[in-house]
Amino acid sequence: MTTKTLSVSAIANGSVIDHVLPGLGLRVMQLLNVSPSPCQITLGVNLKSQSYRQKDLIKIEDKELSDKERSYISVLSPRATFSIIQNYEVIQKYRANIPPMVSGPFICLNPSCITQTEQTAHLFSTKVVHRQIGLTCQYCEKTYSEKNIGLIYDSLSQSV
Repeated sequence: MTTKTLSVSAIANGSVIDHVLPGLGLRVMQLLNVSPSPCQITLGVNLKSQSYRQKDLIKIEDKELSDKERSYISVLSPRATFSIIQNYEVIQKYRANIPPMVSGPFICLNPSCITQTEQTAHLFSTKVVHRQIGLTCQYCEKTYSEKNIGLIYDSLSQSV
């Protein structure tokens, strides 16, 4: 019996986000707000992994991720790796680096939190417990896992 495989084309320049927790690739793309985009974007979901059983993979042509974007992705997927590609070669590779505090695209979903009624920046402290990330709102002290934290883009799409 022969095994058929489908290869994903390489990108000339851009970023590769590998080892994303399975099923979170779309959420990472949403976090980066990359669609709609004129550049080539490849998303692999639930791919086989040598290091883990499964992973998601994202390739974004002509986009180099900023330190801030990598830190946001690290919160959602702490085992992610990031590669910068130039002329089809990996010129730099980073591991996920979870910041001690994070704001940006994350929002507190607690309806009693002051951030729901006041023009206040959402601010979370991060903590890793048993390889799981916990984000604790600095205002209401509610804790979320990386899988159930709200994104600004989640709330925007639900209000449309």
